[in-house]
Amino acid sequence: MSCSLTQSLDGYEGPSEEPTPDAGADAGDAGGDAVSCGVGTKRCGLSCVAISDPDYGCTSEGCTACAVASHVEAICGASGCEPVGCEPGYASCDDDLGNGCETPLGTATDCSSCGEVCASPNGDVACDPQALRCAIQNCPAGSADCNGDPSDGCEDTLDSLEHCGACSATCPASFSCTSAGGGFQCACPNAAACDSGSVGDCVQGLCVCGGSTLCAPGQRCQADGKCGK
Repeated sequence: MSCSLTQSLDGYEGPSEEPTPDAGADAGDAGGDAVSCGVGTKRCGLSCVAISDPDYGCTSEGCTACAVASHVEAICGASGCEPVGCEPGYASCDDDLGNGCETPLGTATDCSSCGEVCASPNGDVACDPQALRCAIQNCPAGSADCNGDPSDGCEDTLDSLEHCGACSATCPASFSCTSAGGGFQCACPNAAACDSGSVGDCVQGLCVCGGSTLCAPGQRCQADGKCGK
């Protein structure tokens, strides 16, 4: 008997195969299930967070942030979420955190706190909205706010040995503070005043060191022959 190899293959789809699992997805799920959080923490999304973090609700279950009024900061207390104060830059001027910290600070009427209006006995004072404090903007000519306290105004004159032309410009004890260029600057009275470790000269109120180095106002000749305080 002969065998025929001419049998029709119409409709033949080959051997059946089992579907291949999505290895990446399974690995990701397995990895997620394997993540465990330590004592005092809980899992929120892909991270472990502190149970005592108000941004995640102060409970061992759930991850919703504490529900507090506008611009109010919360802490996790004995009873759970508890309002504790205002966000930086805001105040509760009615002392009721329940309705939020309704007053923005850094303004002309509420600078660093509720109702603080910046004022000064002299000088132009305003609220610095970044630092949240009153600050003098401008002083009358020849004066300055050297202590940074606007309550006493522009309290220093700029013609003293301590503040000669600027708050930070201090003259040596033997020098003088003289008028120069519409302001004031430290000046040497004589050559001896310039000597501070090495011999110098005094030329038109400025020290000269090493015969050629002209010093800045208030500087003298140091031991190395250079200018300095």
